[in-house]
Amino acid sequence: IPIGSLQREGPRRWRGRREERTPRSVGAPGHTGRRHGLRATIRAIRRFWDHFRLLFVLIIDILGCIWHELCMNRLLMDELLGWAKSKRRKPLILDGARQTGKTWLLKELGRRAYDGVVYLNFEEDKRLRALFTGDSLTPARILKDLRIYLQRDILPQRDLIIFDEIQECNEALNSLKYFCEEANEYHVAAAGSLLGIQLSTPNSFPVGKVNFLRLHPLTFLEFLDALGASRLCGLLKTADGFTPVPS
Repeated sequence: IPIGSLQREGPRRWRGRREERTPRSVGAPGHTGRRHGLRATIRAIRRFWDHFRLLFVLIIDILGCIWHELCMNRLLMDELLGWAKSKRRKPLILDGARQTGKTWLLKELGRRAYDGVVYLNFEEDKRLRALFTGDSLTPARILKDLRIYLQRDILPQRDLIIFDEIQECNEALNSLKYFCEEANEYHVAAAGSLLGIQLSTPNSFPVGKVNFLRLHPLTFLEFLDALGASRLCGLLKTADGFTPVPS
């Protein structure tokens, strides 16, 4: 810049030009930095929302399980508790349609009335069938093999032994007769689908050596009780007749 022009414009006008040029030279990088910072903030918010949503779903599932454990009450539980305390008790077969809650009900019985539960599922664990094969179905031999296989002790009158999906193993179904005759101090309860047990063809069905109970789907009274409307459930049980509620 010529010196004469500086002298003509004076220091104030030159200072103003320098201040005008400054935003054009350094303003663009600053604007880009602010834009990148905004994008990073949005990404962080999205990640936080994804994690929060997963945590919320997990909490809902946990609360649902707790509600199911604390609030669910099947009317058949009273009969099961009576079976557990009965001196004339025999091995139990709990049958019914699929997905009606047989497994949950027997496990809940074990939680309420026993110190421990020995759970055996013949559909999930195919190796369990080998423990019931052979020439002998004596409870002493079966219990010894189960202790070795499960690596735990099985106590009489204190543990509930559950044979789940028993229709998958005819020999296990036959062994209930010997548990009744030779080892009735062990509490054995079996669960299986109604159709599966009827179609099962064991060599010797334990007729007269087992107790039968049938579980039906959730009734309306059980549904009301699970929702916490126990007072309404009690009114329906004691009602002599039904009349429309005034509007």
